[in-house]
Amino acid sequence: MKVVILAAGDGSRMNGSVSKGHKALKNLISMPVIERGILAMRESGVRELIVVVGHAAEQLPNALGDGSRFGITIQYVYNQSWQDGNGTSLYAAKDFVGDEPFVVTMADHWYEPAVVRLLIESSFESQGSRLCIDAKLDSLYDPADATR
Repeated sequence: MKVVILAAGDGSRMNGSVSKGHKALKNLISMPVIERGILAMRESGVRELIVVVGHAAEQLPNALGDGSRFGITIQYVYNQSWQDGNGTSLYAAKDFVGDEPFVVTMADHWYEPAVVRLLIESSFESQGSRLCIDAKLDSLYDPADATR
């Protein structure tokens, strides 16, 4: 199964300023947060992913390369409309995913490989979409900006 990682935003909520580098390259327990997501995907059996870039577009390919050091293949797509939100980034990846099932995630989210495996396995059980959510709605940092 293919994976689309949305990484085009400027990370203003995370960084406080867009001038401090790419949000996905911020360390989380001594490793860039996007690498944690990539490793979770790999451990779940994913071998192909696309990273949609926009803001600071060159930073992720420079840091991650073609994915060979992770044992996967990474392709990059530039979303020229990245300032218009996640929907435009997902649309930019449409040719990569085609009509096949795929997983979409954010570059600055991390999760256990078991969550990814469950999501992938459940997608093969029946037609339709699956969504992993955080049900703690009262603790959202910015509810108006939450992906919905």
